[in-house]
Amino acid sequence: MTVNEAIARANDCMGDTVPRDKLLNWLWEIEDTVRRELEITHAGADSGSFCDITADGDALLTVPDPQSELYILYLQMKNDMYLRDTERYMNSAALFAAAYSSYADCVNRERAPLGVSKIKL
Repeated sequence: MTVNEAIARANDCMGDTVPRDKLLNWLWEIEDTVRRELEITHAGADSGSFCDITADGDALLTVPDPQSELYILYLQMKNDMYLRDTERYMNSAALFAAAYSSYADCVNRERAPLGVSKIKL
């Protein structure tokens, strides 16, 4: 999923209630979290730099399909918080947490963690 696709899909769900620059900031937040917590801590990670979310709308985001839905859920969650809609925020936060956990489980199943230390007994 590209940056533009993520924003377009989020806007389809939420409407154009949030400025693009704020959506880009939120996308950067979740992309940074995914890279720090899941990608660079496991074998086979791309050691390259982050895609420039703000400059290149065609930049490919880290999480592949079908798990890339977590980007949309994160943007919806942040939008609900931005609009101070507590009930919707709680629902969207639960959906996002489930999607993120599913992707984390997938990464943990498919790739070995880096820096595994030996256990001494």
